[in-house]
Amino acid sequence: MGQSSQGLRRRQTLALGTAAVLLFGLGTAPNASAAFVGSKLGSSNFEIDTDANLKVDGSAPSIDWLNSAGTALRVTPAQDKPTGGGDDSFGQGTSENDAVPTVTDGSIPPNKSDLKYFGVMQERTLTGSYLHLFWTRVLNPTGTTNMDFEFNRSTTLSGNGITPVRTAGDLLITYDLSNGGTNAVLSKRTWLATGTWSAAIALAGNAIGSINTTAITAANSGVVGPLTSRTFGEATIDLSLVFPSGQCTSFGSAYLKSRSSDSFSAAIKDFIAPTGVNVSNCASVAIHKQDDAGTALSGAGFTLYTNLAPLTGPRQITDLATPLTCSTLSAGDCTISDVPYGDYWVVETTTPANHDTAADQAINVASSGNTPSGTLTFVDPRLQGSIIVSKTDAFSNPLAGAGFTVNPGSHVMTEGATGVFCVDGLTYGGYTITESTVPFGYTGGSDQTFSVSTKSTCAARLAAAYTPDKTFVNSSKPGTINVLKTDDAAIGNPIAGAGFTLYQDIDAVGTYQPLVDTTKQAGPTSTSAEGVLQFGSVPIGDYCVVETFTPTGYATAPAQCVTIHLATDGETLNLTFVDPRQHKVIVIVCHEGTNTLDSSPVTLGTTKSSLASPPLGITEAQLCALGGASFGGLSHGSSVPSVSVQ
Repeated sequence: MGQSSQGLRRRQTLALGTAAVLLFGLGTAPNASAAFVGSKLGSSNFEIDTDANLKVDGSAPSIDWLNSAGTALRVTPAQDKPTGGGDDSFGQGTSENDAVPTVTDGSIPPNKSDLKYFGVMQERTLTGSYLHLFWTRVLNPTGTTNMDFEFNRSTTLSGNGITPVRTAGDLLITYDLSNGGTNAVLSKRTWLATGTWSAAIALAGNAIGSINTTAITAANSGVVGPLTSRTFGEATIDLSLVFPSGQCTSFGSAYLKSRSSDSFSAAIKDFIAPTGVNVSNCASVAIHKQDDAGTALSGAGFTLYTNLAPLTGPRQITDLATPLTCSTLSAGDCTISDVPYGDYWVVETTTPANHDTAADQAINVASSGNTPSGTLTFVDPRLQGSIIVSKTDAFSNPLAGAGFTVNPGSHVMTEGATGVFCVDGLTYGGYTITESTVPFGYTGGSDQTFSVSTKSTCAARLAAAYTPDKTFVNSSKPGTINVLKTDDAAIGNPIAGAGFTLYQDIDAVGTYQPLVDTTKQAGPTSTSAEGVLQFGSVPIGDYCVVETFTPTGYATAPAQCVTIHLATDGETLNLTFVDPRQHKVIVIVCHEGTNTLDSSPVTLGTTKSSLASPPLGITEAQLCALGGASFGGLSHGSSVPSVSVQ
């Protein structure tokens, strides 16, 4: 009999077995097996013996309540309270249509209605799903046998604290045997929203049942113990006739009741308290989500779509979305539950950021298990992009011969054209671009960062108009021009105070053109005491060095034009400018007789000069007495001396 105050405390004690079969269904006709006398329903492998028993009599893949070794039941049966004053039952004329049956204690004597055990097992085959039931009672009765198996969707207890609240769609399987009969009459009823059971629907041809006519020994009965004749009954029901077509239905609770007569309105007597079961016409689809590196992805959403003929891909416009969905958690897993049997597409409808959507996968959800079986793995490739780098010199000219490395990943960029470098296959994220190889004679650019966030390849981008993601500008290593200023003496005496200017040699390279070449760099104020001056940090190019200030007494040296070339550490050029010393001719005209100065003018070219008085501190006689290059005995008149300056 059922439990009272503890309600469904034994809900987990009844386990449903699942038997896999290799035989295909043969309609509702019985299947004969060696040493087995009885019937099997459709594609079921379960034996309903003409003389009901619990052991396997036929050859594999036949099954029965005991395992193939005959040592243990396939399910843990629910057990009634012991017969007597501690037993409980339904009382006060309670019938099946009472939504909340009345429970009483100690009112069932040992008779045909006093129950002992019941068991439930669901079998799924390749082509069907079957519900197997058994019951046992205390005594071999006289009269009819009337058992009702009630299956409830809800596990919430009703007002009596024992039986569940009934909801629309709950199932009642009635098992009726006439006095002395051996073939059970099986029917089903459904609980209606109006609060009563529906009219009975006979399950003839879709269910079979029997009762034992001979005793069953303890060795062949498992934990239910030895059974006298007519105290054990069993049945098999085709669940396709029980569940609504195309609708997922699950029952989580079941209990057994005995009725006092064939009449459905008759009082219900003993019961075995409700226990937890899992009877369902639906399954689940397990999904695992990862990227192409095997990393689990959370937040991926999946939806089941119907898969109508043809069942092969791709998914058609006629294949419609169902309400059945799931979303992956941190481990990349989710399960779509309560899936009615049928053919579906599993479609990734929400794709994690920075990933490509995985292809649809077809699955057949069947009573025998999903095909393909196990967990469906969806792989979302990480989105990949590219980086293009432009390499130029300081004048925006393309510059070849560089090398770049992109990290993380140590990706090496390939030079696709002069001064253009590209790398692809980069997953979305931030990268640092390093100029790992610097062209000869140039100074490398600083590291730059770039975030890849657009799907692309080098081939596609370089074949179309593109804008470089980053530009690296390399300045050539500057050169140095050293200037040495000397006179024309044999030892080349240094000349201080000379000024020089550096000009860009623009046209007619190699020749200084004052009105064309432009100032590039002015030198220091003047050459040092050592006669040196330096132009530093001179970019590669063509230049003319021009003496723009010449010290007094020296002739200006001609300009020199040079080229600064690329060099590992910058080219150094040494130039020597020679300023010839200038000469001074002093002419003194004296009267020889008096040793006095004469103011006769002296002409050199177009310049005239005369000396009328000596410098301060020197007498005319002293001047006239000077030696050196002198010519005497000249009369008045013009004389043309010739001076050769060496």
